[in-house]
Amino acid sequence: MLQRLLVVSYGALLVVASLLVALPTNAATLESAKPWLGVGIEKGPKGVLINRVIAGTPAEGAGLRLGDEITAIGAVGVKDPTAMITAVQNQGVGYTVTVHFIRAGKAQSQAIKLVARPDQQDLIRQQLLGHKAPPFMLERIHGEAAATSEQFLGRVTILEFWATWCPACRSTHARLSAFAAAHHQDKLAILAISDEEQAQLAAYAAAVKPAFTILRDKDQTTLSSYLVSAIPELVVIDQQGQIAFVTLGAGTYVEEGLQKAEQLLLHPATAGGTK
Repeated sequence: MLQRLLVVSYGALLVVASLLVALPTNAATLESAKPWLGVGIEKGPKGVLINRVIAGTPAEGAGLRLGDEITAIGAVGVKDPTAMITAVQNQGVGYTVTVHFIRAGKAQSQAIKLVARPDQQDLIRQQLLGHKAPPFMLERIHGEAAATSEQFLGRVTILEFWATWCPACRSTHARLSAFAAAHHQDKLAILAISDEEQAQLAAYAAAVKPAFTILRDKDQTTLSSYLVSAIPELVVIDQQGQIAFVTLGAGTYVEEGLQKAEQLLLHPATAGGTK
């Protein structure tokens, strides 16, 4: 379940996204860059389990893999994600750390040079924009049949990752409903995805009566695939299943996403790429 913060880190992606770093122009108030490995993590049986390796990061370059279980950073043992984040961030950008891990039951170690963690907005755009949208299979709040990504091919599809407790997320829903109502459902699909309980989402839907579809990602698999570390996150997928737009935030950010969706509706993407 999401922590109750407006900008929130999922336990499964704490190393990917922890707290964002703002670098102001005033040198007197500059913060030091935060080091990272570039992995999504969760608590494992003996240490910290890697559930995602981000492309182009120190972890990928060093050969860390999905399923590796990290037990120590240097001489510091790590038994949960928080301990691992602290151990990594206690090092400096440019320093090399020895990561001790278990792979297929065998203890191993790997020296990894830490680099500065990128801004989260930049990260999701680098990793997702222009790429094939990760597939999903999610629970519908109404109806027994699961919603799958294949069902929406040929349509412009907007995904919003959100939570009922998030004011910024709720602020987008009247606009998303209006946009959905203004377009034929054979051309456009808007899917709001949360990891909250079914009853909680159903109660929200009954109260708000959105014109879009609410889906539940109970095990956070889809949230992880789309690098969701802060909400709302908005993703626009073209008719060919490619990610044409992705952003964090509400307000003008959502309007930019809807403008992109409108462009795709007027000038559909083709097999040769998005027009």
